[in-house]
Amino acid sequence: MGMSDIELPDDWTTIPFERYICRLRSNGGTLKKKEYKENGTFPIVDQGQLLVAGFTDKTDYLFQGPYPVIVFGDHSKNVKYIDFKFAVGADGVVLLRSKDENKLYSKYFYHWLKNAPIHNLGYSRHYKLLKELEIPIPPTIEEQHRIVSRIEELTSRVEKAKQVLKEVEEEINNFTPSLLTKAFRGDL
Repeated sequence: MGMSDIELPDDWTTIPFERYICRLRSNGGTLKKKEYKENGTFPIVDQGQLLVAGFTDKTDYLFQGPYPVIVFGDHSKNVKYIDFKFAVGADGVVLLRSKDENKLYSKYFYHWLKNAPIHNLGYSRHYKLLKELEIPIPPTIEEQHRIVSRIEELTSRVEKAKQVLKEVEEEINNFTPSLLTKAFRGDL
C-alpha cells in the first residue's frame, strides 16, 4: 500500500505542493564530481545516496541559505534534510524549503517527501511530478511537530535494534565454529 492509498483523518487536508514549498537557487552554482575532494572545509551535498558526497574548500559554491533546506535528487529521487553549511554538488540537485514554517514544518515535509508517491521515470527528471502532488497536512503545526518527534523516536529505536541484531549475528558467527570444533573433539 502506497502513501496515495492512505485514508486521511477527517480533520486533515491536502495542499498543492507549490502553495507552501518554494524552490531555491544556489547562487554559487554546482561543483562537478571531479572537483570533489576526500577532505576539505565544507561538505558537498549532491543527489547521491550518501548525505555528504565529498568536500571542498571553495567558498563561492556554498549554499547561502536560508536553512534548513530539503535536497531532492531530480534524477535519483533521494531526499536529504540539510541544516548545515554545504556546497551544492553536481547536476540534478533541487533545493526546497517551506514558504512558511508556521504552516508547513520543514522536517514534516522532509519525512513526507521521503515517502511521497512519485512515479519512477528512470534517469529522467522527477521534479515535474513532484510539483503535481498534494501534501497531506494535519490540522495544526503542533501535530506536525508531534508526528516528526514520533518518527524520529521510532527511527532511533529501529537503528538501535539493527545494531543489536548486528552484534548478535557477529556473536553467532563467532560461536558456531568453536561449537563445531568442540563437537568434533567430543567435548560437548
